[in-house]
Amino acid sequence: MKKQYLLDANDAFKKMVFGWLLPDLPRLHVIPMITDPPSAWTTADWNLYAQLFGIPTSSVLAQQCQFTNNRLSCIHGYFSALLKANSSILCAGADFFVDPDTGLTDKGGGADYINAAEVAALLKGSNDRVVIIYQHSNRDTANIGTNLQNHRSNIQNAVQQNNPQPNNQPLHTFGICGTSICLFFFSLNGTRLNNLKNICLQRFGPTSSRVI
Repeated sequence: MKKQYLLDANDAFKKMVFGWLLPDLPRLHVIPMITDPPSAWTTADWNLYAQLFGIPTSSVLAQQCQFTNNRLSCIHGYFSALLKANSSILCAGADFFVDPDTGLTDKGGGADYINAAEVAALLKGSNDRVVIIYQHSNRDTANIGTNLQNHRSNIQNAVQQNNPQPNNQPLHTFGICGTSICLFFFSLNGTRLNNLKNICLQRFGPTSSRVI
């Protein structure tokens, strides 16, 4: 997330979608993955950003360091430090929206991406948790659908590797697309994810190509 894009058209799409879904995401927390220096963001900026999702600013979880290509630029790494600092939120069954500059990657990942192992770490600890990822998109829904299923497979493998007692629970997923944005949803709880998907289908239309 870069400050220069705050309140752009993609943010308007996020605001619309989370306005629909927030009643079913009562414990939503947002991880902005900022790539600006933290000093670039004022309290007013953070308040505006939180308002996009209808959540208090305290529910925006931002590490006090720049997210860079060096994943160890923060002590213990960006996500591990973030989760450690917010362990009480994890125990309370938080859901997460992660807002990288570009989206998911099957590779190690740089500043603009979140990778499968990091998504698996966010899912860990609650079979009911929903994790939503911003993905830059060109609206080629056929390729997006294929990519989404590839991401699901990689995250599923990472979840099983990170769990010393795997229960072989399948990872569920769906996506919704705007003009240059997709939101990818992941959860081990198929019922919760289907409820969210059905809300999107009610809004976009039951045969809409925007829901994949």
